[in-house]
Amino acid sequence: MQNIRAAHEGVYETLRRIPPKFWSRHTFDNNCKSDHCTNNVTESFNAWIGIQRKLPIISMLEWIRKKLMKRMIGRRNKAESWDSDIPRRIYAQMMKNLQIGNANLICRASEWLYEVDENTKTYIVDLQHHMCDYEQWQVSGIPCVHAMPCIVNSQKDQAQFISQWLKKDTYLRCYSGMIKPIPNRTSWVDAGGDEILPPLVRRPPGRPKITRRREADEVPAHNKRYKMQCTV
Repeated sequence: MQNIRAAHEGVYETLRRIPPKFWSRHTFDNNCKSDHCTNNVTESFNAWIGIQRKLPIISMLEWIRKKLMKRMIGRRNKAESWDSDIPRRIYAQMMKNLQIGNANLICRASEWLYEVDENTKTYIVDLQHHMCDYEQWQVSGIPCVHAMPCIVNSQKDQAQFISQWLKKDTYLRCYSGMIKPIPNRTSWVDAGGDEILPPLVRRPPGRPKITRRREADEVPAHNKRYKMQCTV
């Protein structure tokens, strides 16, 4: 925190008011098995639906429903084609950690326990309980750079060392449901009641804004400007 304070006092004061469990990986809940720390879900969703945001509410929701319907069946079919219980992205991260961790010195103490030396630090790796003193394994659910060389040395099945939440079976269960098709709107049952009309909207002066309004503490977007020079 003192390094952050030395770099920017405003950032330090902002983070000091927010509990560390929301922004610092070392305090993340180990049950979630995710070390991803970003706040761009809404931005990604807005980019995903694109210009359909401008449709009337019913039309927009119908478009989102169909898009989600196709995504769920598409992801389920893709996962069913995997030939391993370890998803490809997880396996790629494991191999990257193995490549980095091969430079470490490992010492086997028992069937499950290892001692790993990295530069001037020593870490204890417990393969049986999926634990490493570095604690990244517990947070992400993926064996870290200290655990991967130990797993390879143990000659055990690598799939047993990733979290159950990251395996193919869990992925398939996430997309096992479906969004049922809906018939044409002309066949919908009339629920009765007053007709709900959209509010009256007055077009404001000037060109409509299409970019997201940023918060006061956000980094401003960089607008690309080009300078043209005419030579005769």
